[in-house]
Amino acid sequence: MNTRQKMHITNSKIRKWLVENEFEYIYFFPHLRFQKDYHLEDLSFDGIAWKNKLLYLMQFKTNVKPSQKILEQYREVGQKYGCKLVWITTVKGNGVVCYG
Repeated sequence: MNTRQKMHITNSKIRKWLVENEFEYIYFFPHLRFQKDYHLEDLSFDGIAWKNKLLYLMQFKTNVKPSQKILEQYREVGQKYGCKLVWITTVKGNGVVCYG
């Protein structure tokens, strides 16, 4: 399976999870040749969504857990800009896990 196919499967699982968890206005940023992610400060993101009138910036990964350092950066930047930054990963056999 190539990277594009893996990304499509991961995004499909995450989109389903977001809808099931009552997120609204879900948008996945397109991955183009020279534009892979969108950035805020030193952090990169694959999508945005709204939940309970709060903006969520999201990073999507397959089988990768975030480090404590990254989660701390997410908390700091989220507080600074008044939004929530989350790391969402799909784990083979365990579904979707959200950090942050």
